[in-house]
Amino acid sequence: YVTDHLPAGTRVGIDPTLITAEQGAKLREALQAKSGDLVAISENLVDVVWGSARPVRPEDPAFVLDVKYAGETHTAKIARVREQLERDNVRGLVVTALDELAWLFNLRGSDIDFNPVFFAYAVVTNDTVTLYMNEAKLTDAVRKHLDGILVQPYESIFGELSAMSVGLAESEGRLLVGKTASWALVEALGESNVKVDSSPIVLLKALKNATELAGMRKCHERDGAAMANYFGWLENELLHNGGNLKLSECDVADKLETLRREQDLCVGLSFSTISSVGANGAIIHYSPQRGSESLLDTSKMYLCDSGGQYLDGTTDVTRTYHFGEPTRWERECFTRVLKGHIALDMAVFPNGTS
Repeated sequence: YVTDHLPAGTRVGIDPTLITAEQGAKLREALQAKSGDLVAISENLVDVVWGSARPVRPEDPAFVLDVKYAGETHTAKIARVREQLERDNVRGLVVTALDELAWLFNLRGSDIDFNPVFFAYAVVTNDTVTLYMNEAKLTDAVRKHLDGILVQPYESIFGELSAMSVGLAESEGRLLVGKTASWALVEALGESNVKVDSSPIVLLKALKNATELAGMRKCHERDGAAMANYFGWLENELLHNGGNLKLSECDVADKLETLRREQDLCVGLSFSTISSVGANGAIIHYSPQRGSESLLDTSKMYLCDSGGQYLDGTTDVTRTYHFGEPTRWERECFTRVLKGHIALDMAVFPNGTS
């Protein structure tokens, strides 16, 4: 849109922390083809206008994920990352993805709703590890856990990467930066000092160890118990306790959350519960709101898509129920979806399928 509608020679300013290096390069190339340019600005103008009304960044403390849930110490994970960096012939790795940081350091947080992550950056080299995280997040337990790791203020990473770029240029070394890293980080290091590629943590994290696999199964068992309790309660309320056309989508979603939180190791929901009656079930990522939600109705289908965050795993479960008499068309649609799931589950994919 920008390149199609702005006149030739236009210089477009952008906050480089809000765009990836790859996106920035593509947009800059497109603008330069029309004698324009993409310019990184140091101060976000929206933030200037927002001023003191802008909500402050969350500063909730992080906490240590015990190795009995992680299955591997953070020091062992760092060692494996360094082995990969040596194979890739790079001096270090800039870690920016929040899920990668949580995995690497065996830490969890609550800075983003429904996600057990915290705001931070990290730089891992052959002989140092620096975690850029604000002081308020560091409890005594976290400090002890991070013994031997240098902790610096969150915002200081840009200045430190800029200072590091001098030595990298002189030695012709490069740091690996993940594809989701911001243009601001690449600019701080200098593009010639950076290798932009997939972070090795992506694959290391994807290959679950025995403890993680067992935890995922166990958390689903507990979560399944919560779901069974919920649908048993819901059926009783709708059919035997006068709840039909009285209980709302929000009422029953709150009940499910209560039952889920009663399970061991549950720390919250994994996303806002999609509690939907009738046509609302066809709305992608529908989220009922107080005042506009629908009432439970035994003449309509009820779809519930929900999940929980547990110390040993994460769940995401969708179930569709009818507490009255479904129509022939509803039964056919339900059956076709079920058959599709069964066929996919039984499908055998050839080796090498991507």
